[in-house]
Amino acid sequence: MKREILTRMMAQSVIEQGLRGLQDDPHRSLRRLVDFGSELANGPYQKNFINLFRRLLKREDCPYYNLAQNAVRDVSHSRLKTCALGLGWNSLTVGAARIRTLEAEKGHNIPWSLTLHLDGSACAMNSEQYEALVHQAVDLGIYSYFLVPDESAAALSIALELVNRAPDCVFFLLLPEQRGEMEQLPASSVPDNLILGLSTDRTHWRSDAQCLRNAGCLYALYRAYSTPEEVREITSGSWAAEIAPDMGMATVCVARHDCPPNLAEQVCGYTLRSRLSPQYPTFFVDFYTDNHYADRCISGDACFMGVLPDGTVTEYCDGHETAAAYSVFDAPLSELLARYFQK
Repeated sequence: MKREILTRMMAQSVIEQGLRGLQDDPHRSLRRLVDFGSELANGPYQKNFINLFRRLLKREDCPYYNLAQNAVRDVSHSRLKTCALGLGWNSLTVGAARIRTLEAEKGHNIPWSLTLHLDGSACAMNSEQYEALVHQAVDLGIYSYFLVPDESAAALSIALELVNRAPDCVFFLLLPEQRGEMEQLPASSVPDNLILGLSTDRTHWRSDAQCLRNAGCLYALYRAYSTPEEVREITSGSWAAEIAPDMGMATVCVARHDCPPNLAEQVCGYTLRSRLSPQYPTFFVDFYTDNHYADRCISGDACFMGVLPDGTVTEYCDGHETAAAYSVFDAPLSELLARYFQK
């Protein structure tokens, strides 16, 4: 425990120095942060990812340097530090080590993150039930959560309660596609451990993005897809070119539940190529396949778990999220994982 505390203090110090350095010398500072990540990396997948990133940064004109500069310019340093510790330390270091240990002991997979769907209906899970689920998950080493609320004010309220009650975790909130202005979520009230996802199908997404930048918030742009036309716009690069002036830290593609597997594969290939040969100061992500990839980096055997508002568990299948035949109300989370995620 003492060693863990000292290492965490070292991580905090490196992050604080890195944030200061990125303002003056982004090339040198970003390479130092990657070197520090290499020292903490465990397993071949994590090391391969770090080595790949290091090779990309050998290009002096790599857009990831601009991404880092944009972050320290536009995002509050308190928020950057909180999210870096929540994701980089709690989730991908301490939590990942806990996951690997438990998987070896128990003989079953544990996902690195949970995707929680929320709605405001009377029969849906309430804030206390979501909080209890997160507490169980943290005990297993899960510190990263993706929140997908519907358009109701109640769902958004539940999401924000959950974020505020779990300050050691990092949350990614995908705001509904059809909402207009962010009147129910003022940028000034966004918690430090929350990263917002703005759909570029939203009517006022550009002004929302500007509001978030003005408030020093972390955000990503995302787009859901399922049709050949949507996939063509993504993979041709036309969508990226259109949204380029307002790109945030990440640009995310999310397969809808009815997306054919072949189309999901095309988008996955596009996001991978976009990361390996970056043209824009953003990190391209395919939500489901890269969630799987992150899990494989942590423990070598990928799994995915989501939870629908009624407690039904979801899994990753054929390129999208699919409801499974069990619920979080069937048993405690550790027992569910042992029952359905055997290696």
